[in-house]
Amino acid sequence: SDAGIITDNERIIIESLDEKCIQHPKYWMSLVWAGAVVTRAKKEGRIKDDFAFRTIIKEINNFRSGCGGLLDYDWISIPLVYTQVVTLAVYTFFLSSLMGRQFLDPSRGIDGHDVD
Repeated sequence: SDAGIITDNERIIIESLDEKCIQHPKYWMSLVWAGAVVTRAKKEGRIKDDFAFRTIIKEINNFRSGCGGLLDYDWISIPLVYTQVVTLAVYTFFLSSLMGRQFLDPSRGIDGHDVD
């Protein structure tokens, strides 16, 4: 199943990492490799500007922290009670708004619909 995303050596490294720590995600591995490629490019002179180097590394780190933030949503579970309370609050607000915003016209003279 060769998708062309990683090399065979990278696949072997990731699989060996799976054997060592099964329960943790490995999204950061490719980002570490990207940082290493950028650092090697800087040492080889392919990236001449220090600002460009720092900007690329900063963006890789921003992406990595964003992935970590998404992972936090998976690890922190919201109890079912909270979703039920929010659903009940929204329905209650909707129904009270629906009933409270009806206009009563006293000039029509409907019995039992007098406005005090």
